[in-house]
Amino acid sequence: MKRLLWERTFDLTELSEVAKQIATEITKQTRFCLWLQGNLGAGKTALTREIFYGMGLPREESVTSPTFTLLNEYEIQGRWYAHLDLYRLSAIEEFDLSYRDFQGYFLEWPKEVETGDALAATHLVEIVHTSEDLQERHIRFSQVFD
Repeated sequence: MKRLLWERTFDLTELSEVAKQIATEITKQTRFCLWLQGNLGAGKTALTREIFYGMGLPREESVTSPTFTLLNEYEIQGRWYAHLDLYRLSAIEEFDLSYRDFQGYFLEWPKEVETGDALAATHLVEIVHTSEDLQERHIRFSQVFD
């Protein structure tokens, strides 16, 4: 079950503001798992980057797509976060996440594989293009319950 927290249409100049709203909500929990859904180029990685910066990651640190590495890790104020792209995985079991005590997970393409309970969503972002010039997006942000 999910509960819509908010939705809005925004242009890319407002991306940082939108990301800070999401960061404020997800970090209320000790641990979280944010699922990011949207078509190719919708802005999942760009949004994740701005959420990390909103959480305190220095802007000098690069946040890139984990499309080919499958996992990128980030440390923010002594806490570790995982950014995963599940598009090319056939099963989450192919991936060992137990070596690090992650406080949060950011999953792109989460519906591509069976994630199991460990990576069950606590929050969901659904993002789509809404303009022909690709500068405007519509986002739905929800909290997910068992």
